[in-house]
Amino acid sequence: GGYFPPSAASRAGPAETSAVVAPVPGVAELDRQRRLLNSVRHFVGEWYKGLKGIVDAQQSLTSSVRYFLQGGDLDGLEDGPVTLMLEMLEVFKAANEAVQGHTTTLAVVQQHADLIFKDYEKVSRQCRKRDEAYDRQGHYNEKVSSLQTQASGGRSEKLQRNQVKLQKASDELEAIDTECK
Repeated sequence: GGYFPPSAASRAGPAETSAVVAPVPGVAELDRQRRLLNSVRHFVGEWYKGLKGIVDAQQSLTSSVRYFLQGGDLDGLEDGPVTLMLEMLEVFKAANEAVQGHTTTLAVVQQHADLIFKDYEKVSRQCRKRDEAYDRQGHYNEKVSSLQTQASGGRSEKLQRNQVKLQKASDELEAIDTECK
């Protein structure tokens, strides 16, 4: 069948959009999905840094409390603050274990999101190249059609040159379209 660029819907005006049926997302839709993915990547990265910051702060406080408790002279402290510090250390220990599992998972999610983002970038570039090739083919289709209707003795050489350019543009479009599939 003939080639119809999926992203034509994104370039079409409001009245034309409903008539276009695109089998795959166009550049505008890919860009929209890429922006969402980028937001997810950013969120996961910030969440990971936040959890890591909490763990680091807890470890620093835990270290300070342990150092204080190892001093041995707790005679001036009441039982309440000492008990609170010991309970806090237990909470930190449990929280660190839970966070550690999540930070590993978040790191994996971040890596996968980065890989998908790179794929989106590649597909988006390919779609843009395909759209440019489609536009070139359309330009030469119109030009050859116009030259054919004007066919006169002096125009045949120009017509032949543009037919060659049209064939080259069509071949380029077909090659890029095959890569996109």
